[in-house]
Amino acid sequence: MSCRCLAWNPQTCRWVAPDTFSAVGLQAAVTEQPKTPEQRQAALQALYSCPVFSIHVRQRDGSEIKAAQKSLPRPWLTEAPGVYHCGWHSEASFGGAGWLLTRPGGRGNVLVDAPRFNPALAKGIEELGGIEYIFLTHKDDVADHAKWAKHFGAKRIIHQNETTDHQGTKECEIQITGEGPTWAFPDGDDDLTLIATPGHTEHHVVLHSKRHKALFSGDHLSGAEYADSHWKMNSELFIFTEANWYSVPEQLRSVQKLLDYDWLHVLPGHGVPARVADAAERLRSVSELLERHAAVAQA
Repeated sequence: MSCRCLAWNPQTCRWVAPDTFSAVGLQAAVTEQPKTPEQRQAALQALYSCPVFSIHVRQRDGSEIKAAQKSLPRPWLTEAPGVYHCGWHSEASFGGAGWLLTRPGGRGNVLVDAPRFNPALAKGIEELGGIEYIFLTHKDDVADHAKWAKHFGAKRIIHQNETTDHQGTKECEIQITGEGPTWAFPDGDDDLTLIATPGHTEHHVVLHSKRHKALFSGDHLSGAEYADSHWKMNSELFIFTEANWYSVPEQLRSVQKLLDYDWLHVLPGHGVPARVADAAERLRSVSELLERHAAVAQA
C-alpha cells in the first residue's frame, strides 16, 4: 500500500477484505497476505474500492483481475438477498460506500449514494437490472451521481435543502421537502421509507427497507471499528461526532427515533457496516451509544 491511504478514512479495505488489511497507526496496511482464492478476490475487491488507489498488486493474473472486477457489486446480505455493496468508492465523496438494492415484482433497482463511475461496475449493475432511482442521503456522498443518472436514465432523490450548484444536485429530478418525519418512496413501494435524520447535516435522510430489515444510513450511523484488530461484523454502533456539520445532539435524537423501525443491518456511507441479532440487541446497542454521548445529548 502507498502513503496515499486516507488517514481520516482508512476503513474501506478493512471491511471489504478484513483477513488481509488492518490498521497500522492512522492508516490501513496489508498485515497478512491473502492465501485462499476467496481472500485474494476480496483483496482485489478492496483494491478497486480504494478511493485513492493506494493498494497495489505485484503479481498480476489477468483472469483473476477480471474476475474481481466482475464480482462487483457483491452480494451483502445472505439472509435477505437483494442488497449489494458496489465497491469503487470515490475520493470525491471522501471514500463513501454505494449500495445497490434490487427489488422484486418488476420494480426498478435503487442505488443508495453514488460510487465512482466505472464501466466495469456499470456492466455489473446492468446485469442485475440497472438502476431506476438514485437515493442520495445527503450532500457529502453524491460523487458521480450525474454520470450514473445519465448512464441509466435514473431519477435522483435528495432533500431539496441538501442540494448544491457545484455538485450538480440542483438538477436532481425528485427533491423532497419539509421536515418529514418520513416520506413515501416515489413509486409507492411500501417496503421502502425515507426517514428524516437531521444531525450530521441539517436535512440528512436515511432509507429503511422493511423486507431486508436494513437501514441505508449514509453518514448518520455506522458500526464501531477497533483500530488494533482485524474488522469483524459486530453490533456496536457509532456516530462521527468530529465530522458533524450541523448538530451532534440532534443527531443523537435522530438515532433514538430509529428505534421505531424494525432493522437489523446498518449499511453506512462512511464507517463500517453493523448487524444486531434481534430487537433486544438493537435496543441495547442504541441505548449504549446514547449513554456514551449522554452529556452531549442533553445539550
